[in-house]
Amino acid sequence: MEKIRMAVVGYGQRGSYVTVHSLHFIKEIEVTAICDLYQDRVDKGVQENEEKYGNKVLGTLDYHDVLNSDNVDAVYVACSWEYHIEVAIEAMKKGKIVALEVGGAYSIDELHRLVRTYEETKTPIMFMENC
Repeated sequence: MEKIRMAVVGYGQRGSYVTVHSLHFIKEIEVTAICDLYQDRVDKGVQENEEKYGNKVLGTLDYHDVLNSDNVDAVYVACSWEYHIEVAIEAMKKGKIVALEVGGAYSIDELHRLVRTYEETKTPIMFMENC
């Protein structure tokens, strides 16, 4: 099986912890992109993942760079909750599999948008419980 090339959108406390303590131990996954709104988090994520995989990792402040990358198959969404649905929907429309941290929506309407996007794209999405 080929590796799933995964991006992490949101490399704060949750995103960095899950990456280093979970994603790095799944042999079928290789983190190929790190995105955060803060440059120091991006730099930390790029360094940690380049050390782990020995490959160049995309580091960016703009999640659109991740979604437009041909080197990303899936996106782990761990950014601030208010951006979860926006990132997940755009990722699904780009054909990127989504792993979405729970707490991903503020309204029923946002969840309906998420379901409609899945029905339109058939792009897999999984809610990631963190307890």
